[in-house]
Amino acid sequence: MQVEAGDTSPFSLVLYLIAIACFTISAWPLPPAAFDLPQTRTTASIPTATRRVWIMLGAGIALAIIVHVITLFLLKADINSVAGGWLWLASMVLLLATTVLVGKSFGWPPRWGGQLWPSTRLLRWLLIGVIIVIIIAAAAARLLSLDTVPLGLNADEGDRGALSIQIVRGFNTDSIFSAGWYYISMLYFWLMAAVMKVFGIGFVQTRMFSAIAGIVAVGAVTWIGIRHFSWRVGVMAGALLALLAVALQFSRVTSESGPTAALWAISVALFMEVARTGRLWAWAGAGVWGGLSIYFYPTGRLWVVVAIGFCLYLLIHGLGGRRQAILGGSIVSALAALMAVSPFLVNALNNPDTLGLRAAQTSIFNSENLSRLDYYQPDWSSLRLLEEQVSRSVGIFNQFADPGFWSTGQPLMSGALAVLTLIGLGWVSVRLRDPRFVLLSLWFWVGFVGVIVTVETPNLQRMATAVPVIAFFPALVLDSIIRRVEALGQGVNLRWARAIPLTATAAALVLVALLMAEQGRYYFATYGVMDRWPWPTREGQAVAEQGTNTLVVGVGRQAHQANAGWVRLLAPNTPHGAVFSPGAYLPLGLPPQHDLAFFVFTDQSYYLPYIHELYPIGSSKVYTHPTEGEMFTIYRIPQAEWAASEGAVVTPPQGTAQHVDALGQAPRGWNKYPAAMRWTAGLSVPKYWNYALQIGPGPAQLSIDGMKVLTVPNGTASMSTTLSLARGIHAISYAGTLTNADNPALFQWASVPQVDPDQPAPELDWQSPAAENLMPTQVAAQGLYGVMQIAGMPEQHRLVRTLATSSLSDEIGAAGNPYTTTFTATLTAPTTGVYSMTIFSQGLFDLKLDGQLVAHNDKPDDSWTGASVPLSAGTHTVSLVYLVMVGPGGFEWVWTPPGGERSIVSPAVFSPSPTSAGVGPPLDATTLGSSEQQPSDDPINTIP
Repeated sequence: MQVEAGDTSPFSLVLYLIAIACFTISAWPLPPAAFDLPQTRTTASIPTATRRVWIMLGAGIALAIIVHVITLFLLKADINSVAGGWLWLASMVLLLATTVLVGKSFGWPPRWGGQLWPSTRLLRWLLIGVIIVIIIAAAAARLLSLDTVPLGLNADEGDRGALSIQIVRGFNTDSIFSAGWYYISMLYFWLMAAVMKVFGIGFVQTRMFSAIAGIVAVGAVTWIGIRHFSWRVGVMAGALLALLAVALQFSRVTSESGPTAALWAISVALFMEVARTGRLWAWAGAGVWGGLSIYFYPTGRLWVVVAIGFCLYLLIHGLGGRRQAILGGSIVSALAALMAVSPFLVNALNNPDTLGLRAAQTSIFNSENLSRLDYYQPDWSSLRLLEEQVSRSVGIFNQFADPGFWSTGQPLMSGALAVLTLIGLGWVSVRLRDPRFVLLSLWFWVGFVGVIVTVETPNLQRMATAVPVIAFFPALVLDSIIRRVEALGQGVNLRWARAIPLTATAAALVLVALLMAEQGRYYFATYGVMDRWPWPTREGQAVAEQGTNTLVVGVGRQAHQANAGWVRLLAPNTPHGAVFSPGAYLPLGLPPQHDLAFFVFTDQSYYLPYIHELYPIGSSKVYTHPTEGEMFTIYRIPQAEWAASEGAVVTPPQGTAQHVDALGQAPRGWNKYPAAMRWTAGLSVPKYWNYALQIGPGPAQLSIDGMKVLTVPNGTASMSTTLSLARGIHAISYAGTLTNADNPALFQWASVPQVDPDQPAPELDWQSPAAENLMPTQVAAQGLYGVMQIAGMPEQHRLVRTLATSSLSDEIGAAGNPYTTTFTATLTAPTTGVYSMTIFSQGLFDLKLDGQLVAHNDKPDDSWTGASVPLSAGTHTVSLVYLVMVGPGGFEWVWTPPGGERSIVSPAVFSPSPTSAGVGPPLDATTLGSSEQQPSDDPINTIP
């Protein structure tokens, strides 16, 4: 009541501790249940292992070890070894098979659970029916409506699922033992890919893998309860877990946490069997399944603590003089676990970050992480911090909400379920003489400690491995209450004696059913409609709406969103890509195989006028959300319009200009030969380099950026010249001759390779520029001329249409080195007035117009700099010096002309200064450097 009233003070914790103490003390007078007593049948002895059995055991283990050693040699040489993977599986199968074959000769009589099933056939069939119903309920609660509950898609789900899609489609062939997203083993992603290979690609299918793991966990918990406590505990724990809201969350989202918890549950089930009968197959199985959990969620690695802790406990306890057998079983379990985990360790030796980096990033013992605790006070001691962490972590059950993985704004439980769970947790934790309760306690607290010692407290996902055991706490409390009622009824009239335990059991089962209903209602009806992930969900849905015949492109500093995992998972069949430098790479130079759509977020809406200027015929759709407002716009261009933005323009004498696909191509329907023609286009030069160009037949003349570079006399078939060209788009004007309908005028170019002076020049790879490398609207030099200087590297020269990039450092191959870029141009102001300018930068810059400083920034990181600049209509000189010390080097020049709209500065107002600065004589190797030192254009980044 104190907690339900909203009291989150330590007093509420004291009340719970008192309740736990009272419940524990009141349980002392209870006699042990018949189920808890050792088996007393005459057949309880275990056959002595014969010499033949020992030989079988030794030979099987030796063979398994030999196979595994070969595995390690193969994987150490090549972690991608397919043979190594199969031999890894074979070694574990050999060990398990060996322990099964000799299993009856090792162990001891059951220490509890001699009478596992009810005494009558009717009750046995009834119990089987109840178990089936529990599994069906668990499956239905985990598999139905996965597309709508939870509502939307968590961003991390997208990143996990997208990696598995790459595996399905053959784009990712990394070893199952290497590390993937966030250092999670690729084994997880390969298994999820296997599910998608069967059921298809999509986010529902990725969630199915977690759902299957959740069903397995329910089955394991039900089995543990029935076999090791009583059928009542098994039914109640399994039923609760089937619909427990927190367990459903792990089963209905794409996460490696669910499989990790399921593997722990299987391993605990086998360790329970170890304590019950000591069978070798149980020892080996516990090691294998527990060891496999290390490949999944990072806290799964704490299974080692559970295993070692429980084996040590059994050795100290002795289980009635069986320490020698326990020691032997522990060795078998350790060997099995080592076999399971050794490929992970091989990879970790080569990549140490996979082992501990994630822990370092989240640990409270790393002072750099403490700022992520909003309640932390700098004057706290380590002990005070730990005290607060424990309080808030345990408080996740009834006081504090998880801020991330399951952001409901509510603790995990409330009311009767929270009371029963916390009392059960305390009661189980103090029952140190019973191996079953000790194992449950280890299972919970070791799995739960990740919440305590990491930031973002209380973080539900970090207690994933402890979630299945939660169902035992209320079940054990209710079972104990039933037993107390049974004890009270022992002195009652015989007629009512049988009715009392049945009534108590029925009442407990009804309460469990009510708790199940409440948990299911909360998850599906209350939480199920909470829209907690609107951004990744809406983004993925919007991209999916464009269909399979549209390339969806993100731009600028938000370009990566088009490649985000959630987009690739929700729209797996929609082409997508990122243009990080729209100022240099738009219009987009790709073959127009489908429609084109630009994905522009509201905070970068200044890109829309720029894109509309490049592609004037298109349609816009604004996407909104009830709580987020306007989110982004998708501007879509039909395929025909995209195609019209590529190619060249040909103008015949006394004729109308036409769009053509190539320089030298005849106008459609032309039939007069010979004929003089003029072709114009912007030619995209991929890198700063020497290029050979050839044209013909004569008479012909070629100009680049207004500079005449080649003239072919009349009667000459062709001629060539070699020039250095700056990277970027150059204006081509080609006056040539069409001789007949079958032969276009020649226009070809080739990159000139560097060769040693004493070596013969290789043959050039002459090519005609493809349509996507031509821009038909450009008739004169346009843009800004940039010179990039990286210490110890040759200069880079480049033409950019406008200043709009999020990745200048990558574009020029800075590789983390500081660099300076100088841009010069002539700006033609369209009208007289005050121009509002805002500049985003990730470096230091000085911007001058007509020699006057108009904007300055001296901050090396993300900064917006504003200026109001009066300009008269006409030309003005531009000079920008940009120094980037570290980082992406993003730069966006945004302006609002008088009476105009806010936009990236239009390329139409820029011309390089001087006009033909990017055209010159061929340069030597000393000036240009190697081909690798002059980066090439990479207009779009795509992630399959």
